[in-house]
Amino acid sequence: MYRFARRIARILWWASLWLMRRRWIRNLQRASIRWLPAKTAEKARLNLVRQNALGRRIGLRLITGMVMLFLISLAIQLVYSSAVYLVETGVLAPKKLEQ
Repeated sequence: MYRFARRIARILWWASLWLMRRRWIRNLQRASIRWLPAKTAEKARLNLVRQNALGRRIGLRLITGMVMLFLISLAIQLVYSSAVYLVETGVLAPKKLEQ
């Protein structure tokens, strides 16, 4: 399951990086800094650079972890739904407790 999650995470990571390299995204980032007052604009630009560096450093691992959690949750739901369906159709019959 890890390989599958890693593959999906790499595809999502590629799409995210592809979007972040588009001119209109970069223009939006620059515009958001220009809207700020002059004294906070420089600090905001440094924060943006720091956040981008952090994202590049741990982004793929973070996305892989989230995809793994999603797939585990999906597997648990599938097993639970299958068990409930089998009990309702009578294939699995719970034992009756004797009193």
